Amino acid sequence: MKFERSKTKKNGLAARAIIIPFIAVLASLHVLIIILIFRISDTSAELSALNRNYNQYKNEANSMLSGSSRLTESVTSLLLRPLNGSGDLNTEPLVVFAEEYAKDEKRGHVIAANFKTYGLGEDILKNIDAAAEKAESLAESELHALALFFAVYKMPDIPEVKALPLPELTAQEKMMPDSEKFALACKYANGDQFARDKTALVTLLGAAGGALNKEAGERSAACGKKIAVIQLAIRITTFTIIAIIIFMLFILYNQLISPLYGIVHSIRTGSQANEKRGLRETRLISSAYNKLISRRANFEDFLRSTGGADIVASLPDRNAFEEYTREPDTAPPGKPLSVILFDVSDYDNTEKNLGEAAASQLLRTSAECIVKCFGNEAGNNCFILDTSRFAAVLTDMTRPGIDESVEMFAQEQSKWGISIFWGVSYTDEYGTRTLEDLLKESERQLYIQKKVMFSEL
Repeated sequence: MKFERSKTKKNGLAARAIIIPFIAVLASLHVLIIILIFRISDTSAELSALNRNYNQYKNEANSMLSGSSRLTESVTSLLLRPLNGSGDLNTEPLVVFAEEYAKDEKRGHVIAANFKTYGLGEDILKNIDAAAEKAESLAESELHALALFFAVYKMPDIPEVKALPLPELTAQEKMMPDSEKFALACKYANGDQFARDKTALVTLLGAAGGALNKEAGERSAACGKKIAVIQLAIRITTFTIIAIIIFMLFILYNQLISPLYGIVHSIRTGSQANEKRGLRETRLISSAYNKLISRRANFEDFLRSTGGADIVASLPDRNAFEEYTREPDTAPPGKPLSVILFDVSDYDNTEKNLGEAAASQLLRTSAECIVKCFGNEAGNNCFILDTSRFAAVLTDMTRPGIDESVEMFAQEQSKWGISIFWGVSYTDEYGTRTLEDLLKESERQLYIQKKVMFSEL
């Protein structure tokens, strides 16, 4: 039968004990892969942002040099050609200088302050600070040169030029003749100190750019290493999923499919199925099949033991039924017990219309059907109570097992062309309900089935 005793149920590993952990592990691994994919996407975005930021830092550092060079070129151009072709002041370099100087984002002190907020290494900040000092020193020299220049040439009426923070000339510088003032302006804008500061600015910014490249490379390498580790984790997780699926398929083949083929072979050959192989479900199928062929064998043994005699006459009577139910070994307290009562529905009509021989044959067929479906291994649990009434006592069998036997009984009736009413009572623990209670319940169920059947006629 499909459901066996509790001891049998404990044998073998249930399919859900494999499937549920398998599904849980696979789901966890797939969630892990999803997390890793998002993590690698975040790390790639982090790497892109890192490269983008460091390019911005280098551009910002280079803007200090480009801004300083533009200021230098403007002052140099002005000093080389203070007047234009018409003899007026050459204001174009002055306008360029003023506009460039007004761009705070290119000034050394502003760039140095910005770099301190970027979280960069000390070498980078040190070089940027030193470069900013040189850039500021160059700008101060150029403003001083312009102050001397305007002491020789009148300052034009241009707002941007007038807004320049020109330094105040010293008393000595004011007393110099114009030629000396102009020569001193050229010295401030293109002298030895100016050249040294300019060279130092280029050198310091080059060092800062090298440090930026080095730090960017280290951080990019760290991100790349992190991505490589995540990719390795994804590969390992993927191969683990494949291995688990292959292992699960092997388990299912070895513990389910192969045992089922064995059960099919046993059914074809009529041999006993192996109840110790496979999952619990396949073992239950094997047990149910073995129980079925055992019942059939017992029924055949019972028929042979009658020696061709009437099977109805060979069944124990009501007194034997009462003695059987009184025996302690029949249903120990705490064990399941079921009592089934039967009534051959067409016995009276068969005897009246077809004769006593036909009625006797109907009883024999009915008895065979009852014994085949409900007889135990000892063949001593089926009884005849009176002319057309029978009883069966099933012990130590679960309710699902009883239901399956009843279902098989209904199918056998249809095959043999007979009609038998039945009533079933059941208790999980004998002792909580008495035998009298079970008999009353069986009688009630039998009466209900008869009433329903006759109401449909």
